[in-house]
Amino acid sequence: MLVIVRCKFWALFYHLTLILQSLYLNEMKPLDLTLEGRFMFSISTQVLRLVMVTYTLNLSGLSCMGCVKKVRNALEQSSIDIEIKQLDKHTLTVETAANIDDIIQPIADLGFEAKPVRYFELSGLNCGKCVAKLQAQLETLDSSNIIALSKQSLTIESNLDVKLIQDAIEQVASKPY
Repeated sequence: MLVIVRCKFWALFYHLTLILQSLYLNEMKPLDLTLEGRFMFSISTQVLRLVMVTYTLNLSGLSCMGCVKKVRNALEQSSIDIEIKQLDKHTLTVETAANIDDIIQPIADLGFEAKPVRYFELSGLNCGKCVAKLQAQLETLDSSNIIALSKQSLTIESNLDVKLIQDAIEQVASKPY
């Protein structure tokens, strides 16, 4: 079985990995996996695994460099394999094979908030009215903050599942003028 996937959303990759890993470990059929995109996957004779993903999270509640140090220590002492690329009072950028929830939890345990920043490439928004409709639709989502929105792209800070954000985008795209 040859699977070719082109996708830009880390969550879809992650869930695809879990599904394929489950199929492979249950010896349903051997897998050949080719993935194109921003993330890399590898397959061994025993397990399909995610190699590394870069996450950016907006942080809140950190008031000083002591707070930053607590976050760094918590992440480094957690059981997840993580490389911290950038960490300051407002932003955390990491490379890891772990799920994003595994990164957020140690930060939340310290009493701070971390929200993933998600980037979507858009097409089909031909005018300002379409962009305004999408903005209104996205503003109805709880726990979301639009950072940038244009006809071509959306950058949003949200703890919501990527599928919910995609559904909101598709609702606007499916409505006629």
